Amino acid sequence: MEKKRLISDGAVLSALHMVNDGYLACLPLFLPFISESIAISLSQAGFLGSVLHLSSILLAFPAAFLGARLGSFHTLGYAALFTFLSYILMFFARNYDWILAAFLAGSLGFGVFHPVAFAAVAKTSDSKLGTKMGNFTANGDIGRIALSALLTFLIARISWGNTALVYSFLPLLCGLAILLCGRYRHEAVLADGAARKGKQKIFVIPGKRLALLFAVIFTDGFAVASLFLFLPFLFQSKGFDTAIIGSLTGVFFIGNYLGKMVCGRIVELKGVKKVFLCAEFCLALTVFSLSFVDNMYLLIVLLVVMGILSKGTVPVLSTFLADTAKEMGVNIDGVYSMYSFILGIAETVSPLVLGMVAASFGIGKMFIVCSVISACTVMLGLFLTEPENDK
Repeated sequence: MEKKRLISDGAVLSALHMVNDGYLACLPLFLPFISESIAISLSQAGFLGSVLHLSSILLAFPAAFLGARLGSFHTLGYAALFTFLSYILMFFARNYDWILAAFLAGSLGFGVFHPVAFAAVAKTSDSKLGTKMGNFTANGDIGRIALSALLTFLIARISWGNTALVYSFLPLLCGLAILLCGRYRHEAVLADGAARKGKQKIFVIPGKRLALLFAVIFTDGFAVASLFLFLPFLFQSKGFDTAIIGSLTGVFFIGNYLGKMVCGRIVELKGVKKVFLCAEFCLALTVFSLSFVDNMYLLIVLLVVMGILSKGTVPVLSTFLADTAKEMGVNIDGVYSMYSFILGIAETVSPLVLGMVAASFGIGKMFIVCSVISACTVMLGLFLTEPENDK
């Protein structure tokens, strides 16, 4: 009889997600403080941000190979060590080149994490996958909120360099704990053996069913990727005091957390297709309404709803993808690498295209375009095939 584990795999994945997403959110927050002692132009800051986001595209498929060859948890352990390296490099930074090296090291860990971790959640969950995906994705938001708030508090008291040093210890401990854990070393040996025998087919060539689901993932990601980025400009165009813009965007984050927790659980009751179509349709209406509302209290309600719906589709689509892949007998690592690759493209292209729309036609029209794209996603989603176990 297998010995009961003190800490479940799901709890380990959730903890790693809090650390990964929290540290990803924290790294750019160093830049305003660093610029006081090291000259960093806005174009250089923008390039550093691109380095972090482009890694999700460039590392999506290598992540699948590493996950299959080293084992999911060992790969995540090494990813945590790259995060540690990133913050140590930040501690030693004395010029822009060091900062770039820190962002590059961080991007290696961050870019590998999500495709491998999502696949691990799918592989270690035999039941209630929607709820577990919801919990897993929501824990990333907890890390963002808690670690970023603590970061600025520490920087104000002990300097940005010392804060980077203090922050480096947590991913170091996480990485070493995973790599030295007996059960995960055993998983790594089994994974490597399977890979050597050619049992792992990593790269997935999607058929019509998966291709349609990936198309929905792309359009949904394209529609929601720029909402938070352009929210402050929308508030500004409505004449709101700049002092309250931060509070308004904070409301959006609260909605994000609630959406991931709630939508993942509803999937267990109603099925992935119904929940996704309903959430996406309501999102289209909410974003459209946001362009015309000027009343502060109604705007806050719409922001919470938009936050819930825009990120609530993440666990829903992740569950949809996992259930479809399992039903079709497709490699989970390969499927989530494709997911990360396609979503990375959507999130990279969306700000560029919608930024041009906003510049040409106004910020309000840009939000209307986002609502139209969400509506088109609903039309596309009607043709999706729901997995048998979700019907």
